Amino acid sequence: MRAFLLEIIEIFSITILRNDSYYVIKDYKKNGKRSTKVVEKLGTHAELLKKCGDLDPVAWANTYIEELNRKENENELEYVAKYSSSKMLVKGKQRRFKGGCLFVQSLYSQLGLPKICQQIAKEYKITYNLSDILNMLVATRIFDPASK
Repeated sequence: MRAFLLEIIEIFSITILRNDSYYVIKDYKKNGKRSTKVVEKLGTHAELLKKCGDLDPVAWANTYIEELNRKENENELEYVAKYSSSKMLVKGKQRRFKGGCLFVQSLYSQLGLPKICQQIAKEYKITYNLSDILNMLVATRIFDPASK
């Protein structure tokens, strides 16, 4: 399928494919090379005729694109992430990133618990790192309160 660019308006633009499907595309640069990404499928020509009534589908699409660009420039644009339950997950690819422990560690330090642990370890001649153990226990309790 060969696509032709109908109009470029700032960030978003419209592409119409041979099967008369309208798509919202976004231009961006990756590693210095210009590329496009399909953001939304507006529908086929027939679907847009039903959707926009008396307006020409191309004119309606251009108005929609102008509104998207205005919202993008004013940081009002909301994105909805779509997930497919039938799509297979790639094995070994990391999907979760745990950064909450940085917040807990900062809070732990602000409360002065490392100094208290150091004083206790010095007083009772403890050779292991009491502060690290307490930090892990506190973080585990915060992240998973039901665990024991």
